Amino acid sequence: MKKNKRKNKYCLVPELILDLHGFTKKEATEELFIFLKNAQEKNYRKIKIITGQGWHNPDYQSILKPHIENILDEEGYQYQNSKPNDGGAGAIIVNL
Repeated sequence: MKKNKRKNKYCLVPELILDLHGFTKKEATEELFIFLKNAQEKNYRKIKIITGQGWHNPDYQSILKPHIENILDEEGYQYQNSKPNDGGAGAIIVNL
């Protein structure tokens, strides 16, 4: 996990980043819940979760991204893909 600072008060950048490259679904799920709890306890407003785009899978599809998005949906979080120059489809920005 890496902590970022805000660029200015109008442009929030992710304050905490979780990189799930190489994790199994089970490991990613466990880490995600710990990460979300930690971010909420510290009153962070925006976080980034890196899932990867699936380039290392035989079918070039991300396994973790839809799994993480389902969890975020079930838990009621608002999220979107990261901007192309900041991870694009391989990263999710979550608003807390």
